Amino acid sequence: AGERIENTLEAFEHAVSQGCDWLELDVRRTCDGVVVVCHDRDLTRQSGRSLDVTQTDYKDLPPYRSPLEVTFSPGCFSSGSDRRIPRLVEVFQRFPRQPISIEVKDDDDELIDE
Repeated sequence: AGERIENTLEAFEHAVSQGCDWLELDVRRTCDGVVVVCHDRDLTRQSGRSLDVTQTDYKDLPPYRSPLEVTFSPGCFSSGSDRRIPRLVEVFQRFPRQPISIEVKDDDDELIDE
């Protein structure tokens, strides 16, 4: 997150290229049931639009800002060409052998089942 826009495929690719042992990511489920990799429920910080991920269809999710302020380092910003909120399945497809720690951000049994 400190070097590329957080929770994007580009950020994960960069981490793997730097030799990380595992990926850590956050998941939520959109209104139409798509499991996405996204830290914040409200996208104001990440996109500048006040949208609730869980109340928005996947196709309507906005791109991330670039640069994007790093949550754990106020005043520092990350950037990148990938500004799209990925689906969890895309991460599994791109990194089939990479250990992944998944934080389920919402108390949602259907999200956990997915």
